[in-house]
Amino acid sequence: MHPIRLTLAAFIGVLLGSAVWAQPGQQREAIVPGFRGILWGTHIDSVIVNGEKAQFIKAEDAPIPRAYRLSGDDLTIGAVELDKLYYVFNNKNRFTKVYMEANKKFLEDMLFILKYKFGPPTDQRDLGHVRLYEWRIDGVNFTLSEFKDRPTFILTIESNWEYVERIRKNVNVPDF
Repeated sequence: MHPIRLTLAAFIGVLLGSAVWAQPGQQREAIVPGFRGILWGTHIDSVIVNGEKAQFIKAEDAPIPRAYRLSGDDLTIGAVELDKLYYVFNNKNRFTKVYMEANKKFLEDMLFILKYKFGPPTDQRDLGHVRLYEWRIDGVNFTLSEFKDRPTFILTIESNWEYVERIRKNVNVPDF
């Protein structure tokens, strides 16, 4: 075989081999377009789930404003059984955030899921009463809060949707 072809074949073999053996979750350039098929920025009246208009129920007990439950929602993420799952909309009724709460016995499972999908946390801080794990993925922030004095942990997924949309609009200006 010609030396250039042999070198090219070896190079392609190394590339294919590394793609096959690459560990999942190490890809930091993940894209998170929404949550459970609901795209960030979708108006509350435009959300379709399983081919039907979503039935959101105002969550009066939620610790954050403009939070809703989804009728018939699955309260699991992998092996994690959620106590609370809220969909949060901004003051223009656009989907921007998810709030989840679960028993601490599922903390390791949730950490595993996040690390597997997105790699190690972008930031990790111990503030005394709470330990924070943060992932910043393509305009979406994941914050896992482990409280020292509570039997539950909280995961929020928050989109910087409005900011990202302004940037996309500004980099695609057709005027000049």
